Amino acid sequence: MRNLKKSLSLSFLLVGSGFLLVSFLQGRGKGVIEGEFQIPKNVTKAFPACGQASCHGTGFPNERGVVTPVIKTNISIQLGAKSPMTVTLLGGVKNSTRGGFSMDTDLGTFTPGTSTRTGNANKSITHNTSLNRSWTFSFSSKKTGLAKITMVGNTVDGNGRNSGDSWAWYGPNTNLPGTPFRIFVNDSKIFPYGSSCKGTKGFAPLIGSAKNAALGQTTTIEAYNLPPAVAVMNILGFSNTSFGAIPLPLDLSFLGAKGCSLRASLDLSQVALSKGTGAGNGSANFAWPIPNLSSLRGINLYFQALVFDKGANGLGITTTMGLKITIQ
Repeated sequence: MRNLKKSLSLSFLLVGSGFLLVSFLQGRGKGVIEGEFQIPKNVTKAFPACGQASCHGTGFPNERGVVTPVIKTNISIQLGAKSPMTVTLLGGVKNSTRGGFSMDTDLGTFTPGTSTRTGNANKSITHNTSLNRSWTFSFSSKKTGLAKITMVGNTVDGNGRNSGDSWAWYGPNTNLPGTPFRIFVNDSKIFPYGSSCKGTKGFAPLIGSAKNAALGQTTTIEAYNLPPAVAVMNILGFSNTSFGAIPLPLDLSFLGAKGCSLRASLDLSQVALSKGTGAGNGSANFAWPIPNLSSLRGINLYFQALVFDKGANGLGITTTMGLKITIQ
């Protein structure tokens, strides 16, 4: 009889512990970092994600309302600079202002702001309260190059269970995982200026350079967030204030490209065909040899890319931000 009571007590303890664990996962309002609480490592970029991690819903995205995660920040930044980033969830569960998100980066780190916390050596960030659907924090990197950020967002009804919620991935099709938000981290002596205008599927093309220009070396300009298999023109200008008699920046709205601007004088240019597959996954590289002439040291070069994106606007062209690079 004593052994039976002990067995029953142990059984109730185990069942109770399991119930508490499931309840904890289902009702957790302080977010999840990948790898925590049996959350899969690829939670922000592939199946299984939020719903299939016993957190929210049955595993199908947008199950109770289409969720649109929006990320706002500078997409071309300097090495070491802290760039403010705001994440907002639109749509999803109605009659509620509650939500959460989880985000990871393969380059750089996050600095938490109000209502957020980090993990994985600051390469992951999430909410620490589910009372709102917008969060502001910052991103920076000690390495140059392209940073890829993946995200999943969740809108909740606040019932403390995994029912009644709706979640989705960041990207043009929030039912599908894997689309990264891209930020280029430039050399610390390279200055991005201005902004890009959005193209097909809402992707804003960007350019960057991982290494500053130097005499006798080749400067590489990298372009991303492009449609695949389209022509891309990389401009090298010696001014960002005028192109002949035309003052810069020149707003191209009058030609049908609303929100797009020419930001560098058209002194030299290269054209390449973008590589890649899928909306926004195109990329192109441009090599600019710098002659080994001491008279060129200290000269400012201004770069921009024009993308021939026929579905973007009436002109069929989008523009990137500009880059100011001083020859060392």
